[in-house]
Amino acid sequence: MVVVNFSRPTLWLLACLLGTATWGAQGTAQAADDKPAQRAEQHLAKEEWTLAIEVADSAQTQSPTASRPFLVKALAYEQLGHVEVAAALLDAYDEARGDKRPDSRRAEARDRLHQAAKAAAPPDSPKPILDTELLATRVGEATGSGQCALARATALEVATLEPNQADSYRLVGNAARCADQKRAAVAAYRRYQALGGTDSRVEMLLSNLSSALASLTVTVVGVPEDAEPTLHLELQGERIPAALNDAGGLYFPDLTAAQEMTLHIGGRGIEPAQHPVAGLSPGERRMQELTADWIGVVRVELTRHDPKMASVMLNAPEGALQLTLDEPQTVTAAELSAVVSNEFGSVTAELWPEGDVLRFDPMIWTPSQLTVVGLPADSGVRIFMEGAEGAFVEETYEVPAAGDLDEERGVIVAPPQKFDGLIGGNAGIFITHPVLGSGTAGAALEAGSVNATTYRWDTMSGVDRVQGAWDRWKAADRLYRQNERMPAWLSLGIGIGSAIAAGALWAGAIVQGNEASDLKYRAQELTGGSESTTASDVLQGLQTEHTQAIAAHRGLLAAAIATSSTTLVGVGLSFPLRSRARQRIKSRPRWEMSLALEDATAEGADAAKEEEK
Repeated sequence: MVVVNFSRPTLWLLACLLGTATWGAQGTAQAADDKPAQRAEQHLAKEEWTLAIEVADSAQTQSPTASRPFLVKALAYEQLGHVEVAAALLDAYDEARGDKRPDSRRAEARDRLHQAAKAAAPPDSPKPILDTELLATRVGEATGSGQCALARATALEVATLEPNQADSYRLVGNAARCADQKRAAVAAYRRYQALGGTDSRVEMLLSNLSSALASLTVTVVGVPEDAEPTLHLELQGERIPAALNDAGGLYFPDLTAAQEMTLHIGGRGIEPAQHPVAGLSPGERRMQELTADWIGVVRVELTRHDPKMASVMLNAPEGALQLTLDEPQTVTAAELSAVVSNEFGSVTAELWPEGDVLRFDPMIWTPSQLTVVGLPADSGVRIFMEGAEGAFVEETYEVPAAGDLDEERGVIVAPPQKFDGLIGGNAGIFITHPVLGSGTAGAALEAGSVNATTYRWDTMSGVDRVQGAWDRWKAADRLYRQNERMPAWLSLGIGIGSAIAAGALWAGAIVQGNEASDLKYRAQELTGGSESTTASDVLQGLQTEHTQAIAAHRGLLAAAIATSSTTLVGVGLSFPLRSRARQRIKSRPRWEMSLALEDATAEGADAAKEEEK
């Protein structure tokens, strides 16, 4: 046998290597467990609801303690319309997390599900394909381990997938008992029996659970015999509708004992109200009489109606109801309104019931459109409509600040403005503008059609003031443009003048150069001639003239070069100066009618100074 002795550093290194390998293996296993949950999240993001549920269920099988799959399934079931299952899965998610750290997605989903509590899923809502036997096994395991939220959520999944199987609801009842939800357990066991379940042990469970619950029977008085009151009970956040007993009374069976409740009453012709109900004792069968406030009912009819022109909706305590000639509505005689709508918007008419029948003429309230031409830009418009039978509509509009400039008066006129939501009748149009002042116009409108009128803006009181300010602005603008362009023109003029001068200097230099050459040639001819005194004097004179001509030529040449440089500088400067002038002119504030107010303010200040003097 060979014995190997390791030093302390060597043992430490081996331990680190083994620990790293173990950690890597655990990390790889954890990553493998997270992959189905990640795929489920991806399906959820793609709005593939059933696939998200199926993959999340696979993740639950691989990692029963993971919490993310519960949230994915809850969000997917919510989108499919299975609200009760989604809410139970959120409870299971909280149970699996085991902490109270904030989770925004969970909180948002809880709020949505609370608002949609007890909403039924659409009959054609798709369902995931899951192993219901495996789910049933999970229910038993979760119940045995005290994971009641998990058990209830899984049992409701089974009932959702197999709603016609009695055993599905037996699982729901067992999970509800685990969570001490006696009312839910009784409802599930009753459903089990209704679907053909015959296990006698369930009957015994029902008897024991029912003895701990209570019931409430309500008799409504103060209303006509043919009235149909609606009742529901609010208990621990649950909305429980009333059922009909054998005697035709309204009652609430299987209520949780020792809980405060609220009884809500309403119905056609009845004033909605809420009444607190004291907690019931276990096994109590309470009878309660409730006095309702009777308002009465009214039949709303249309006197005439063309469906092609508009639709009519009646807003009543019972909700929004369609009104047609063939389908009148009988509703509670309370605050009513009719909304008449078409392509020109909608108009609301307040209705005041008097008697048993209310006749409404929607033609009077049919929306129409008014196009107004010639409105000043940035003005406010109020339109008062007076129709037949006292119909009245008032609307306020804002006109955009952009428009076309009237070159003569300086007024900016907006494009034709279309105003919807009016009715047929006489229109009073009131225009206000911060500079031009106010004005009015009138028009007759045909119901349900396009109407047009023209407004004479030149009659407004502030037009002359705007025109005066516009004339001053134009004069100042012309002067500004001239001043901005002047340096460029001066520079260009200097360049052109220098060019002309340079040309003349170049010509003079050429002439002097030719003259110097001629004198030199004549002196050379004379040098080859006689030696007389006269010839010598002439030669000396020619040399003097040649020297002078050369000096003049060089002077003119230097002046021409200098002048040419001035030409280049002048012309070269004219281009950036012109560009700068264009930019400054472009950046100058444009004309606005509000400048007339500034002129008026300045004139007032000058007048005040004059008075002080």
